[in-house]
Amino acid sequence: MYVTSVDRVREYEIGEEGAHGVKVKYLLHKGVGAERIQLRLFTIDVGGYTPLERHGHEHEVFMLRGKALVRGGDKEA
Repeated sequence: MYVTSVDRVREYEIGEEGAHGVKVKYLLHKGVGAERIQLRLFTIDVGGYTPLERHGHEHEVFMLRGKALVRGGDKEA
């Protein structure tokens, strides 16, 4: 079993094109033994945004606090 605190996980600035004012902590990933799931904690500054992306896998968004405009496209066949 993997146990940690969110405060002990390193935070990275997202420098990707189409992102502004976004930081991420990679909480679960293959490097800590999670073979089939990834869990990331994003912090988005007021006025910040992430790029519009498409994924071939399921993708969930869970907001802890604040307000946001979430855009989604048509489901790919």
